[in-house]
Amino acid sequence: MLVPQKQNMLPAVGKQFINSVTFSAPKSEMQRQAEANSERDWAQELRGRTLQYLSTDNGLSVKKLMNLCGDGTFSYSDRDNYSSGNDFNLHSSYGQSGRWQISGDQIILSWNDGSRTQHTLSRQYVPEFDEWGTFVDGQRWFNNRNRVCN
Repeated sequence: MLVPQKQNMLPAVGKQFINSVTFSAPKSEMQRQAEANSERDWAQELRGRTLQYLSTDNGLSVKKLMNLCGDGTFSYSDRDNYSSGNDFNLHSSYGQSGRWQISGDQIILSWNDGSRTQHTLSRQYVPEFDEWGTFVDGQRWFNNRNRVCN
């Protein structure tokens, strides 16, 4: 590409180009995830959003919704359906609300019944979808637009 006429005569442009090229060492999956989670402003990211968990396995389907409102309140719903073909079907539903807050990588839910739960938030790479996802206690939750509150 840049062939000097004489052995030690590399044009100034060529020297600038060569000096500007840098290579960084490849990063492990652990390093990439640590960088994705460092200094993340979870409160800003989740305010006014809905976290949604979906799972289906052996006839059981689970759908959990956590609507995180900008005013610090939240509503939660959990719907389970089980079907074993034509013989047996079961449906359960649960809902409650309260207040939410973030402390580091923890989301703290203060439920209206007086109880409190704490869950670990993380950002992890999901190779099968080639994207980064939001995880709550190691389970993938989709971070969607909130249609319940702002």
